[in-house]
Amino acid sequence: MSLITDDFSPALDRTFRLQLIENFKEIKTFIDNYKEDDSPKDVLTSEDLNRLSADLDEKINRLILGIDENTVRIVVEKILQEKGII
Repeated sequence: MSLITDDFSPALDRTFRLQLIENFKEIKTFIDNYKEDDSPKDVLTSEDLNRLSADLDEKINRLILGIDENTVRIVVEKILQEKGII
C-alpha cells in the first residue's frame, strides 16, 4: 500500500483531489482484500485496553503518593548508588 501522506499538493486543487481519491482507492482495496485470518492473533480488545488503563492509573496514583514499594525501592537504591553509599 502506498499512500500519499506528507506530499499533498499545497493547494486545494485538482491535484490535491486526485491524491485524496488515490488514497481512498488504496484503502478500499486493502479493506476489500483483508481477511479475518490475516489479522494478528494478539490483538487487544477494548476490554483489555480498559483493564490496562485502570492498572496504569493505579500505578500512577501509587507513584504520586509514594506508596509503590518496588518503584520507590529502585529509585532509593539508585540514589544511594549514585551517592556511593551502597
